[in-house]
Amino acid sequence: ELLTEWNRLAPPSKEAAEALEYLMRTSPWTLFEWYSNNIRRHFLINFRSGLTELLASPEKEGLLRTIVDCLQLARRVYLTPVLHYLLPLTPHQGGYLAQLQRAFHTVVSYSLPWQQISPLLASELTHDAVIVLGIDTLDEDFDAEASEDEMDVERTYSVSYKDWTEAIPETREQMMVEGEDHRVTIARDRLLAFLNGLQLVGLGADKAQKVFAEVMNILMGDFIHAAYAGQWSAPSTVPQHLGQWIENVYARFAVQVLSIVRSDVETGVMDVSFGDVEKWRAVGIARLGTLRVSELFDVVVDWPASSGAVEDLRHFVTQTRPRAYVTHWFALNLQQRLLHPGASTVEILQVYISVIRAFHLLDPNGVLLDRIARPIRRYLRDRDDTVKVIVSGLLADPAAADAPAATNDTLVELASELTRLNQHSMQSKNSEIDFDDMSWLPDPVDAAPDYRKSKSADVIDSLVSLFDSKETFVKEMQTLLADRLIQKRQNYDQETTVLELLKVRFGDSALQACEVMLKDLTDSRRLDHTVRNDQIISGDLTQEDAQLHAKILSRFFWPEFQDQEFRVPDEIITLQENYASCFEKRKDSRKLMWHNSLGQVTIELEFENHSFHDEVTTWQATVIHAFQDSPTTPATKSIPELSTQLEMSLPLVRSACLFW
Repeated sequence: ELLTEWNRLAPPSKEAAEALEYLMRTSPWTLFEWYSNNIRRHFLINFRSGLTELLASPEKEGLLRTIVDCLQLARRVYLTPVLHYLLPLTPHQGGYLAQLQRAFHTVVSYSLPWQQISPLLASELTHDAVIVLGIDTLDEDFDAEASEDEMDVERTYSVSYKDWTEAIPETREQMMVEGEDHRVTIARDRLLAFLNGLQLVGLGADKAQKVFAEVMNILMGDFIHAAYAGQWSAPSTVPQHLGQWIENVYARFAVQVLSIVRSDVETGVMDVSFGDVEKWRAVGIARLGTLRVSELFDVVVDWPASSGAVEDLRHFVTQTRPRAYVTHWFALNLQQRLLHPGASTVEILQVYISVIRAFHLLDPNGVLLDRIARPIRRYLRDRDDTVKVIVSGLLADPAAADAPAATNDTLVELASELTRLNQHSMQSKNSEIDFDDMSWLPDPVDAAPDYRKSKSADVIDSLVSLFDSKETFVKEMQTLLADRLIQKRQNYDQETTVLELLKVRFGDSALQACEVMLKDLTDSRRLDHTVRNDQIISGDLTQEDAQLHAKILSRFFWPEFQDQEFRVPDEIITLQENYASCFEKRKDSRKLMWHNSLGQVTIELEFENHSFHDEVTTWQATVIHAFQDSPTTPATKSIPELSTQLEMSLPLVRSACLFW
């Protein structure tokens, strides 16, 4: 239309037509070279300054499309007369036309610096590629921004992993192929038309391919993060979904773009082979592995609900370099988020247990776990309460592990782990090589020199082996077991079960003292019943008297108790003397030493309008008993008076008074 207005499409005069025909017959290359030079001169004079002003404008949105439109107009201005009046005169049309196009592409490249065109092209590619690849639909706000008409229509086309997992297996392969959204179709056609114009004006070729590769590289990472971040459920089908997306969406889009944007030396459509698609899949798995490594600490904390993420990571750690990358970044996360004074020992041990289970699934050989566990174990050795927390967890009630309101100060899952003891995991534990094992394999090449292969994720053994000697655990076991055994309870089945299971690991001799402690309780219960019967028969005890029960402990096998000395009421002293007398008749060579502060007292207080009945400590009962025979009403005593009367320390008296 512009050339018609300028009267440039009118046929030449007879003389001009004969001259052109003569030149095309005698020296066509000279004519086309002259015309090429005039194209360059005319472009530099009439177009270059305007394009430079456009590039310098602050508004960058849509700028490259405007420039490409201007360049396409200039190309038509230069080539249309040639197509109409010169090329029909020669049989070598393709070569002459290519000469003119090269001249035009050269002057365009000279006039428009690529360092200014490159970011504009990347922005245009990203704007439409995000829609074509489906990344925009993975945004949390996409559904809220969608129109009501789109939401009412049932969509069959989707790249969402959530939609893919909810679909039946027969329809999954077609979700990214059939029924493409009109938004995607419009964005694809718009971008391909733009790239076609870009190629025609000389801004495509190798440089545009590099920009396209950079954009696609970034968008693959964006898609993987948007689609799979936080998707940790098991069993995981993320690799399968990613493979289908790369094959049906990513590779298809790349083929369409590369068929347009090709270098000058290429002929025909750029071929994307199956090997290229496989390489893209490998890149996608690597990006997925990088995402999972960044989430790995949270994955371990949420274990076992997040085991699907570890399944994804197994596809990534098949080579030495990715394995080193996993251990390096996870160790940094441990130092920053766990191994510091702000984390309690229980929290650290809980994460360590999850690390053992997660990394055993990730790498059954245990090489990665061996690397990761070293800083955790080293840090736990320096904590004063590590042994106490472990032993407390072993002695905890396994039923509390499944309770919704489990305490945070006890490692209850250790008790559950101990009850699930697998006998197979205890076999050949100390053997480096089992010559009868037909599935034996040598140590992995990336194993440490002191690496020891673990055949199972034995949490208990990993925690017990924190310290060089098992005596530390045995001693702490005696202390905590003693505290539990002196409590008033109907039975000690849990402690007996734990002791039997630990004997499998530590041996009978190591836990001999604990066995004696349990035996003392059984013997003392029977002996207590015998002594009371003797007292009733001798008339020293009636049914109306206060009842005194004793646990008789073997002094050499029980740990030292922190005993608070004080004077118990006189009637209690009398009961103790009668009890000791009957005991010594039964056991001639043994005498009783009373630990008054370790007992419990069932007490009843009567007030004017109510009564109080509960179980308290002996020193609390002793303090309240001191008010019973007071001559004044109401009874009043000062703390120093109580301390002197009861021969009790001032802090203990004050604590009892605060309790009452």
